[in-house]
Order: sequence, then C-alpha cells, then structure tokens
Amino acid sequence: MKFSFLSRGKRIICLLVWCFFFMVHWALADTPGELTSPNSVEALELSGGFDNFGELGEFDVFETFDGDDTFQEEIPTETEKSFFLKDLTLTFAHDLSWAVQASGSEVVTNRSSLRWEFDRSFGDGFFVKFDAGTSLYLQNDHVADAEGKSAVVDGKIREFYIQAGFDKWMIRAGKQVVVWGETDGDVINDVISPRDLSEFVFMDLEDARLGQYMLSMDYYSKLGDFFWFFTLDPGFNDNPSQGTRYFREKYPFVVILDRPHFFHGELGVKWKKIYDKFEISLMTASLLGNDRVVVGSDGEACRGVYGRYNFYGVGASYTIGSFLFKMDIAFKKDFLFQSMETLSQYSAEQGNVWDTAFAMEYDANGRYVINIELTNRYIVDYTSEFYGVKKNNTGLYFQYNKSFFRDTLTIEYVCYSEVSKKNAFHKIGFDYDFSDDIEFSMEYVFFQAPHGDSFLWNHRNEDRVGLELKFYY
Repeated sequence: MKFSFLSRGKRIICLLVWCFFFMVHWALADTPGELTSPNSVEALELSGGFDNFGELGEFDVFETFDGDDTFQEEIPTETEKSFFLKDLTLTFAHDLSWAVQASGSEVVTNRSSLRWEFDRSFGDGFFVKFDAGTSLYLQNDHVADAEGKSAVVDGKIREFYIQAGFDKWMIRAGKQVVVWGETDGDVINDVISPRDLSEFVFMDLEDARLGQYMLSMDYYSKLGDFFWFFTLDPGFNDNPSQGTRYFREKYPFVVILDRPHFFHGELGVKWKKIYDKFEISLMTASLLGNDRVVVGSDGEACRGVYGRYNFYGVGASYTIGSFLFKMDIAFKKDFLFQSMETLSQYSAEQGNVWDTAFAMEYDANGRYVINIELTNRYIVDYTSEFYGVKKNNTGLYFQYNKSFFRDTLTIEYVCYSEVSKKNAFHKIGFDYDFSDDIEFSMEYVFFQAPHGDSFLWNHRNEDRVGLELKFYY
C-alpha cells in the first residue's frame, strides 16, 4: 500500500485510521465495570500465549469481603478499563541514516514508523496474535526518492493468526512466521519464511522474516514434538524495488515474473526431541525457492520462475556449562540455480546442495555473549554455466554482545566474512534505554570487498551510519 503524502486519498486514509484508534481507545476506556462477587476469581489464562502449553497463569484473587452480605458494584480499575488495550503494544520509531563515503555523506533513510503488536488468550484454549506496521518515508529517504515523491506511506502485516489448543494438539490458521534451525549465520534450515531484503544487510534478522498465510499444527507426545504446516499461497523474498538505494539488477532487460498458481503450495513436517541438555530436530518439506531464476534470451520476453525442490534438514544443540554448541545440516534436492549459456541466453539448472553450519555460543553469566559460526555451501552438480555462485563457499559469522550500567547500555559487534575471498561486512551497534519506554540506537556498518566476484562487491561503497529512536506504549 503506497500513496503520495500530499494526495487527498492519503489524508483521508490517515484520518480514518487515527479516528478508528481514538474511538477504540475511548470506547474501551469507558467500558463499565461488571457486578462481581467480592470473593470471585478471574478466569484463568494460559501464560505466554501457549508458549508454555498446559501451564496455568497466576490467579488474581480479590480481597475477602468484610462488610454486610450485600453486593456492590466495584469501581472499574484502569486494568479493567483497558481490557483489550492492555495486550496491545505500540512502537513509534524514527530512523535516520547517512551513507559515508570518501567524497562525503548523503541521507539514505529518513522515515517514521508505527508498529502494532497484539496477542491475547481468550475463551477455553484460544489465542490470537496480530503484528503489523506502517512506515512513512519522508523526503530524502531512498524509497520516497525512487518514486519521486516528498513522502510515501507503506503498510505491512507480518503476522495475524488465531490459535486453538486441545489437550496435546495446537492448531493455527492465518499469517505466520515459521523459524527452523539453530544457527543464524546463513540460510541453512531456516527456509520456510521468506525475508525482506529491501534494505540489504541493514535490517535485523528477526524483523526481516516475512509471514505467510498457512495452516500449521503441533502435536506433543512422549516420542517428541511434531509440527506440520501447509500453505496454498507461498511467499517469496522481498527484493529491493527498482530505483531504490540497494537495487542491483543483474539483467539488462525486462523480466516478467511467472508466479506460481494459487494451488502450487508448500508443506512440511518437523520432529523435535529434548534429552536433558541435548536437543535434536529432523525436518523435511516440499518448497519453492524464495528467489526467482530468469529464463529466456536478451531481446525477448524473459520469465522469472520459482523452482520447486525437496528439503531435508537436521538441527541439534548441546549445552555444557556456559557453552552452547549448535549445528544445522541441510540437503536440498533439485534446487534451482541461474545458468547462463551465452552472454544473452539465460536458463535454469537444477542442482543438489549441501548446506552446513556449526556454531559455538558462550554466555558469561549475562555479562557478555560470544557467538561464532562456520557455514558452508557445497553444490554437488556444479557446472561452469552456473551464474553468480561457486561450487564450494565457506563463511564465518561472529557476534559479540555486552551490556553495561545495569543492562541499560548494550554494545554489539557483528561480522560476516567470505573466507576464501576475504570479503566481509562489519556492524557496530549501541543501544541505550533511557527508560522502559524509550530506546535510542546507533550503528555503523562498513564493507570490505576487494574481489569482484563477491556478492558484496556491488555494495562496497555503501558504508552507513544510522540513528533510531523508539517509543513503546
């Protein structure tokens, strides 16, 4: 959803949105109190939105009535007034960043955002989750500049689903984010949810994952925990739009996306078992690639297709004292790669792939955390016609996180490096909590890309300094 900031339609929509939230807040704030027995107990709710399935939350018991044996209408408390709003979290943020180059600096992002997060248990074993955001891209932001407008508004629903729990079963329907795997350095087993790549590496992984409309189900047994999912309308990676700062088109011609039909869905199953300090998962799925592959010749209509492949994965972790060892191994059969027969002839070639990652995480009793991951991709059926990939590629991921001043200040350093080519990007971040409701962040990202065949080469001059201020309500 994008429209001009100065347009009449935009003003009407913004007015309606704010009127809606004002009316909801006014209506809920004036909800009358209920006639209740002085010795009554509030209904029990499942804690953590079913994260700890089967464990009851705390009782909220009213004080014993010492007066006459008559009932009186209680004055509604602030919590009772905000019956729904107490489960709603609003995050207001403004992000401002500059590209830092030898020739000077220029504004890259200048945007405000509002995020709505709502999750609540209700009824007998039901839970609803809603997570959405609206962004206002202001003048000099690369998204607004790409459309030639003074401001652009964009909205997105990340998750919106309802969940029901029955004994050992849990069923969800709606837009969901599914996370598989143990490691974070590369896409090994975390292949279900597509990602938002519109800001390249400048978006946190948690925020980059995109939801898909699906039906999922959990079953808990002595043999382990089982998870199934099925979607008829799979999503794909959200790549940078044409004209934006991080748009890098590989093909010097128009590509028409050949999106799968509605019934070309995805499905998969995962089994997980915990043995004391050891956890293991087995996964398999039939999936469509999250990135397109171009088929056709220069001078004619080329199609961007998404190929189907079979996925088989293993994930494991083991804790020894302050150390956590993690592993992800995946075999991707008939994975679709871009192939170039000539300088103007593009085609798609299938290949079998082994993706692996081994990681070690050390937690110094909360004083600091170090995470080191070694990743590798090996293409079994590699040929010289494969475009933009290598037969064997190894990466190193390093993360250091330390808190100061009673956890109000956090410093983080992240580095990802292609070992064989010595290409890397580095991120240094500072987060400071002024209070429980106000957070300020600053980060600096810089690139090292001396080799032209690296995926970082086209972004070697994109060093960036960013500031962000958040308000939580």
